[in-house]
Amino acid sequence: ADREPSPYVEKRIYEGFPSSSDQILMREFHEVAWTKRTQLIDQIADPRLKELAWRLFYFEHPELLPPDKVNDLRKWHAERVLIEGEAVPWTTLGKATKELKTLLADTTPGEVKLLDELKTYYSAFKETLQ
Repeated sequence: ADREPSPYVEKRIYEGFPSSSDQILMREFHEVAWTKRTQLIDQIADPRLKELAWRLFYFEHPELLPPDKVNDLRKWHAERVLIEGEAVPWTTLGKATKELKTLLADTTPGEVKLLDELKTYYSAFKETLQ
């Protein structure tokens, strides 16, 4: 109770229970067509649930979101994945690249191809975020 709330919604999700109206909206959110889900997100009162719903929508169907919302979420996504030098509780692209270099230094010939494919994927992924 005396600690500072986490800036990360994933760590705040257990800080309380959703209201009964938000529970109904969450259930409905997962049952209706994607084209109707943004209307439900706007009705959710709990900011944690609302943030997670927007993220889910962004990853699953960004083409259905308004351009300004896509831009906001793309910026969030890039900041989250490309963050450097901070101790964050998730794997960043920098952390993954560092781990990949370690694996490449101690690998068998059969694994090199897979790891090289990962290296190519990381580079392409980084380009899409910038």
